[in-house]
Amino acid sequence: MKRLAVRFGIIGVVVAIGAIVGMRQDKVLDYNDLVVNLHNESEAQFSGYTNLMGDWYDGQTIDMAVIRQELTLLEQAHQDAYEQLHAVEVPDHDECRTLQASLEEYLDMDKEFIVAYRTVTDYIDQHNPGAETDFLYVSAILDPISEEQSAILERVQANQHAMAKKFDFEIR
Repeated sequence: MKRLAVRFGIIGVVVAIGAIVGMRQDKVLDYNDLVVNLHNESEAQFSGYTNLMGDWYDGQTIDMAVIRQELTLLEQAHQDAYEQLHAVEVPDHDECRTLQASLEEYLDMDKEFIVAYRTVTDYIDQHNPGAETDFLYVSAILDPISEEQSAILERVQANQHAMAKKFDFEIR
């Protein structure tokens, strides 16, 4: 009888540990899903402005009222994303905190883009449609920011993969 009670006690501890580990993993998965969705929504907001920039690079005249409206929408979306990221309950694990810090750095870089886009938009207003020298000028403004953001995105992805590895889930 005593042996049976010990056995059930051990099974109860194992089940409780499994439930705790499962809850920890669920919180991390929920956190991962939330930040992925937040990132995807943020990136989608950039497409309106960048599509218009693509048209300008293709030599088309763009409607300045539309590009300014897209920039305003982008600024609002960035502020919303920033607030949402800072409101997220980050699971209490080093990997999650590291991912959160890299995501904040990424959003800070998005802000740098938006500031640069403001400058670029003012420039385009005076050079619409653009010529080769205009494209080079704008690229000289945006390319360094793009390179830095690409490096930050690589860190975000590496941090996300480290978190996934520790908590045994797959990034797709």
